[in-house]
This record gives sequence, structure tokens and C-alpha cells, in this order.
Amino acid sequence: MAEGLGAATLRDVSVVVLSHNRVDELRTNLPPMVAGVREQGLQLIVVDNASSDGSREFIASLDCGDAGLLLVQNTSNLGVAGGRNAGASIASGDYILFVDDDTRIGVEDIRKLRGVLASREDVGAISPRVIQAQTGAPQCDNGTEYAEIGNYHGACHMVRRAVRRRAGDIDPVCTFGGEELDYSIKIRALGYKVMYVPDVTVMHNNVIRPGVEGANRRRMRAFNLPRLHFKYFPLRLAIMFSLRYGLVHTLSALRSGRPIVALGLPLYVARGALQGRRERVVLPSVVVDFYARTDTRPDFGNVPLWHKLNRRLLQVSAQGDR
Repeated sequence: MAEGLGAATLRDVSVVVLSHNRVDELRTNLPPMVAGVREQGLQLIVVDNASSDGSREFIASLDCGDAGLLLVQNTSNLGVAGGRNAGASIASGDYILFVDDDTRIGVEDIRKLRGVLASREDVGAISPRVIQAQTGAPQCDNGTEYAEIGNYHGACHMVRRAVRRRAGDIDPVCTFGGEELDYSIKIRALGYKVMYVPDVTVMHNNVIRPGVEGANRRRMRAFNLPRLHFKYFPLRLAIMFSLRYGLVHTLSALRSGRPIVALGLPLYVARGALQGRRERVVLPSVVVDFYARTDTRPDFGNVPLWHKLNRRLLQVSAQGDR
């Protein structure tokens, strides 16, 4: 899996950083990438989604040498899909690495991801192991072996540009939530795999956005995931996936102390489902079968509840035997 790691430079890699009002994260995470531009020939593109906290001024102050840094300054917040599409549209590398402004990744990790993707012509996108920077909690951790996954992790993933040209842009409706699943499905429908790379670990210092912004993000997720379920999957699967997702998402909002937001989420789930049916796309059966498998991760609602209960009981039993 590690062929191609000996490349002298990374001139065939474009890094697209999506940013919105996190200047402190940029101060930590951009300098290593700037060094990659200077020393390895990376193309660095920072897409700013209308920040107002000094992010633009900081980005403009960075010195990448003769290669320079491409700054896309959106006049409004285009969300995840619009921001990443804007960056990808000017990327020139054969491999495009998408990272969030709060993702911490080094040049050698970028080199390794590039090597893995270059060595596997059957793979369209890859995602490393991702853990929360402060708590160490896993966000994308599928074990120690290379594995096919249902979707890459949005905070850090690399896509083959030739595949992206065929798949097109990320669904613009996915301003927040669902874009990873949507694009992974598109990649699979083209006959490529989406892979998890266990021997690269990146830190993701994501924080919960407070107030109105955080509530709106919950609503967007509650709308977009069911929309994609009903857009791509047969009715039985779509209902199963969306009911499970809607219940978990509502309970999460209740646990977070947002009962008013929680009570409104089922409406967003229903609206997403209705719009998804209007956008219906018929997938190849092999793609549908992959997402229906009980061993596909992450869990979209494809893992039966009794499987989860049995696994939990086994874990409790094993702890009791120690």
C-alpha cells in the first residue's frame, strides 16, 4: 500500500483548507503547510467563508515564497460544499487534500496519503485516522487495517482529481452535514473505492459552535442526511436509516440541553426525506448492497440494533471476567 512514498516533492498535491472564524486554529495549522509549499512544492489554497475575526488578514500575511498562496475570499458563508467546491475548482494537483481549519496535519503525513492514493488506481478517496485534539476521542477510527469505508471524514480526506472531474462538485445543498456521504456515494457509483488509512493519524480540534449557529448546524444535519438516504437508497433502507438517524440526533440534542431544538428536528428529518424522494437517483446495485451490509462503517443505521445489543453485552461480560 505504501508505493510512491519516495517522491522528492509534492508538486502534484493541492491542499484546500476551508476556514471560517477560527484564526487561532489557522495560526497553529497553516505554518507547517506553508513550509510544505516552500520546501515540497505543495499548492496551498485557503478558502475563507466570510470570516470576521482577522482570519483573512492573517492568511494574507503568510509568506510562501515565490510559489505563493491562493486565497479565495468568499463574500458570504457558502458552507462546506460551496467552500470546498470553490477551492477544488482552482486546484491543479493530481491529488487534492481537503482539510478543515482546525485539522492538524504534517507534510510527511500528506506525503504518505499521497503515496497510498497513487499506489491504488481502484481507490478514488482516502481518509486517515482522525482523533479529537483535546480529548483523544476517535472520530474516524476503523482499526489497524486498511479498510473500505462508507464515507471519508470531512476534516481530512484526499481525492484523486481525475475522479473528482468525473464526479463533479459536492452537492451544494450540503452546506453542513452529509457532504461526506454524498460524495463517497458518487465515487463508489463510478466504480472506485473509499479507503481508510490506519497508519496516518491527524488531530482535529473541532468545537461545538454555540448559540444560533450550533442550532442551525443540527438542523442542517437533520435535513441533509435523510435527504441523502431517500435520494440514493431504496425506500425500505431509506426509512430504516432515517428513523435511526433522526432518533439518535434528537436524543443528542436533548442531552445537550436543547429541548426546543430537539423537538423541531423530526420536522427537518421529514422535510429532508421528502426532498430526497424528489431528487431520486438510482444507484448500481453493488453500491446499495455495500451500504446495506452490517459490517460497513460508519453505521448509517445498517447495523441491526440486536447486533449492537449483543456486542454491548459481550463487552460488559468481558469486563466482568477481568
